[in-house]
Amino acid sequence: MEILNGVFLVGGEDYRLSSGGNVYLVDAGKEMFLIDIGFTKDVKAILENIQMEGLNAREISTLFLTHCHGDHAEGAKKAKELLKCKIYAHNYTAEHLDEDIVDVKLTGEEKLIEDTVKITPIHTPSHSQGSMCYQVRMKGKELLFTGDVVFFLSSHDPKQMGGCPIENWLKNLKPSDATTYIKALNNLMEKTHPDALLPGHGCLALKEGSLELSRSAKAMIAELTHLFQE
Repeated sequence: MEILNGVFLVGGEDYRLSSGGNVYLVDAGKEMFLIDIGFTKDVKAILENIQMEGLNAREISTLFLTHCHGDHAEGAKKAKELLKCKIYAHNYTAEHLDEDIVDVKLTGEEKLIEDTVKITPIHTPSHSQGSMCYQVRMKGKELLFTGDVVFFLSSHDPKQMGGCPIENWLKNLKPSDATTYIKALNNLMEKTHPDALLPGHGCLALKEGSLELSRSAKAMIAELTHLFQE
């Protein structure tokens, strides 16, 4: 489904589009690319979802991975085989995927610019050491794809984010990782002011994305402080 001008949600367990995380297709005119791909078993369904939108999946040039976890990246190899697309991901993500399927290994802050779109990967070590958010500027808007770094905060329960308690997203962290995560969230709030916040699970903020980023990041920082630094 088209959620913004040129941005389609084509995968996601919460929307019954696939069994993994949210998968986005961005049609920037001369460039068409994916953010994440989900499980291998979902690739066929995701490609069918793209076709149902009247788009030609064969025109997808690039797959950007937010991190290496299976519900976001397991299907990368199959997608590459079917679409002949290039795969971009952080070095850490590349090291944790099967075989050498990542074409461009990112460190963060690279400027990936085409005529109609500007993409800046932002390394945000947190949920994974290789977590990468993607700031996309196109058609007069700034979009932020956050993977599993930060989510839409529930308006009904400030302890709920991305469909589950905030604590659940943090429970597997080591205490030594808390400071790194907090620094990454503060960096994200400083460097981006998105119109839309598009996370890897759950609800999307299609308007006032910068406000939602601030609310959500501050809620996560508070929980990290509570769990690991008190």
